Amino acid sequence: MPKPNVPCAYDSNSWNNEDVKAAWKSAPWDEGHQWTVYAASKTEAEKALWKFRDEEKPQFSINSVLPATNFGPVITPDTVSSTANFVPMIYGGKLEALLGVLPRESS
Repeated sequence: MPKPNVPCAYDSNSWNNEDVKAAWKSAPWDEGHQWTVYAASKTEAEKALWKFRDEEKPQFSINSVLPATNFGPVITPDTVSSTANFVPMIYGGKLEALLGVLPRESS
């Protein structure tokens, strides 16, 4: 979980365990809990992927790409969601939804 102005380093052994734990917390939830659950789901999905690779030893390569935020053309303009909405929200002056997006500093 990013923390403003706190340097951090990530490697292949880094997991977002803080959000996984928070996602399973009983209500009442903190504001923005949906983002915590989303982040936890990405963590658990990747862990499951590597577990599958280690246990099943498939005869194909496995890769995992987990970008933070992407900006660019939307492939399906009828279904714009997640970070694809950031630019339209900023242009529309709707900054409230972006207040929970914390700055990240990595080393």
